[in-house]
Amino acid sequence: MEYNSIYSRSYSYPYLMVLGLILLSFALQAQTNPPNDTDPPRDTSKNSNAIKILQSDRLEYEVFEDREEKRLVGEVRLQQKDAFMYCDSAVTYGNIVKAYDEVIMEQGNSKTFSDYLKYNGENRTTVLVGDVILSDPPNKLETQRLDYNLDTKDAVYRSGAVLSNDKTVLKSRVGYYNTDTKIANFKDSVYVVDQNFVLNADTLVYDGNTNISYFHGPTLIKTQENTIYCESGFFDTENNKAEFIGNAWIVKDSSERAEADKIIYDGETNTAQLIGKSIVSRDNQLIYADNSFFDSGENVYVFVDNVQAVDGDRIIYADSLIYSTETNQGTAIGGVVVQDTAQTIYADRMDYNKATRDAVLTGEVFWIDTMRNMNIECEKAFFNDSTSYMKAIGRPLMTMMIEDDTLYLAADTLTSTPDSLDPAIQSFVAEDKVRVYKSDMQAVCELLEYSQRDSVFRFFDDPILWSDSTQFVADTILMYMQNGTMDRLELLEEALILNSPDEIYYNQIKGNDIYANFKNGQLDNMDVRDNGEVVYYIIEDDKSYMGVNAVKCGYMLVLFGNNEVEKIKFYQQPEATIHPMNQVSHEALRLENFKWYEDLRPLNGWTIRKLK
Repeated sequence: MEYNSIYSRSYSYPYLMVLGLILLSFALQAQTNPPNDTDPPRDTSKNSNAIKILQSDRLEYEVFEDREEKRLVGEVRLQQKDAFMYCDSAVTYGNIVKAYDEVIMEQGNSKTFSDYLKYNGENRTTVLVGDVILSDPPNKLETQRLDYNLDTKDAVYRSGAVLSNDKTVLKSRVGYYNTDTKIANFKDSVYVVDQNFVLNADTLVYDGNTNISYFHGPTLIKTQENTIYCESGFFDTENNKAEFIGNAWIVKDSSERAEADKIIYDGETNTAQLIGKSIVSRDNQLIYADNSFFDSGENVYVFVDNVQAVDGDRIIYADSLIYSTETNQGTAIGGVVVQDTAQTIYADRMDYNKATRDAVLTGEVFWIDTMRNMNIECEKAFFNDSTSYMKAIGRPLMTMMIEDDTLYLAADTLTSTPDSLDPAIQSFVAEDKVRVYKSDMQAVCELLEYSQRDSVFRFFDDPILWSDSTQFVADTILMYMQNGTMDRLELLEEALILNSPDEIYYNQIKGNDIYANFKNGQLDNMDVRDNGEVVYYIIEDDKSYMGVNAVKCGYMLVLFGNNEVEKIKFYQQPEATIHPMNQVSHEALRLENFKWYEDLRPLNGWTIRKLK
C-alpha cells in the first residue's frame, strides 16, 4: 500500500483540491512503474452525479489498493445535486460518503440529524445511525437507525421510531415515511397519542397532509369518554371524524357498549352511526338493530331495521327505536311487539319511560296475557311495568277465557289494577257504553267492575243482563261465576225480570231486590224481596197459553223448570188473579218500568266494539 499525505491549513475546497492534485502528480512522476489497474480512481468532481466537497478545515488522502479515500475534518460541507450534508468529519471514496458527529443532511424542506451517516451517491440511499431525527415540517421522525432514499423520498426504520407534529405522536417498531407524500406506514406495536385519542394498533398508515390515520388489524382507541376497538378504519384528527370497521365496538363509562359491523364517528357533532347488525348494551339492556345512530351531545340512540331490545325477560321488537340515555325515555315505532313470560303486546308505537316504568301504546294495540288467559284490543293503552296498572281507551275489547267459554267485554275505557293482597290477581273497571257477550250471558251498562279474586261482575248505571230468553234489569246487578257459568245474580233496587219464549207474551217478576240462582246454567229459583209482583203465563202441555196469573206479594220464591215458572212460594199473604187469555189486556198487565231491550242485546263477541 502506498500512502501520501498533505497537511492543510483550512483551505476552502477549490484551492485544496488543486494543491492536492499538483502534489499528487509529482509523487506519481517519481515512481518507476507505469500506472496500472490498482491506481486510485480519477476524481469525478466534474461528473454531474459526483459528490462535491464545499468546505472542510482539513483534507487528508489515503490510497488503498482498491480505492482512494478523502478524509475531511472540521466543518465539513458536501453537496450532491439538491442534497447538502454537514458534519464534523467525513470519509469519501467514489460516490460514497461516511459522515461522523453532528451529521446534518438537507434536501428541500427536509432535514436529517444523526451521529453517523453513510451515503451512496450512485443510488442516493442513506443509512443514518444514532439519535436520528428526520425533520419534515410539520412532522418530525426520531429513531436510532434510518434508511433514506433521496430520490424516492422514502425513509424506513426497523428498530422503533417516533413520528410527531404539533397534534399527534406516533410510535412503532417498524415504519416507512415518505417526505414527498407525507404518508407514513407503521407496523408492530403501533402507539398513537393525539389531542383527541390514544391508539394502539398492529398496523397504521398516517397521512401527514390530512392528519388522517388509517389502521389495519386489531386496533384499540381511547378517547376522553370512550374506548373503541376495530380491525380496520381511519381517524381524521383534523376534522375529528372516524370510521371503525370489523368487529367494531365502543365502550362508554364502562356502562354502555355498542357493537356493529361498521361505526362512523363524528366528534364535532358528538354522533356515531352503527351500520350492520349493531348491538348496544346499557344497564343490563341489550338492543340489536341492522343500523343505529347515537348523538352523544343529546345522549340519544336511534335504532333502525329489525330492532330487538332485551331487558331481563322482556323483549321488544320494532322497525325503529329512539332512546334517550339522559331521560331514560324511549319510543318504539312500527310493528312493535313487547314480549315477556306472562304477556305479549302488539302495537304501532310504544313510548316508554324506564325511570317511572310507564308505557303508552298506540295504533292497533293487541294485548295477550297468557298468565290470566286474557286479551285486550284497543287504539291506545297506558301501562305501568312496576305496578301492572293498565288503562285502555279507544273502544277497547277484552276477551277472557272462562273455563271452556270466552267472555267478550267492550267499553270506551278499560282499566286494570293489581289486587292489593295479591298482585298476580287483577281487577278491571270498564266505563261508558259497556257491552258484554258470553255464549250464555250478555249485558250492557255504563260501569262494570270485575275482580279475579271473587270472580264477581258488578254492573252499575242502567245495567241490563240477558240469559237465554230472560232479561234482568236493576239499578245494580252483581253476577257471581262458578266453573265458568253464572251461579248467582243479585238485582239490587228496582229489580225487574222479563222472560218471553216468543216475544209476544212476557213473564214478569218485580221487586225491590231479587236474588236469582242458577243450576247448570239454567234459572233455578228467584228470591223476591219487598214489593214483589209476578205476572206469568200458564202454559198447557201442548205449549198453548191457558191464562195469565198476576200476583202481588211482599216476599216470594219463584221456582223454575226448563226456563219456565213452575211454582211460586209466598212468604206473605198474596194478592193473585188469574185472567183468561182473551179476557184481559196484556198491555195493561205490564209492570212499572216494563221495557224489552232486545235491540240492545249484544249478538256476538266481535261486533260489540261497534255501538248500535
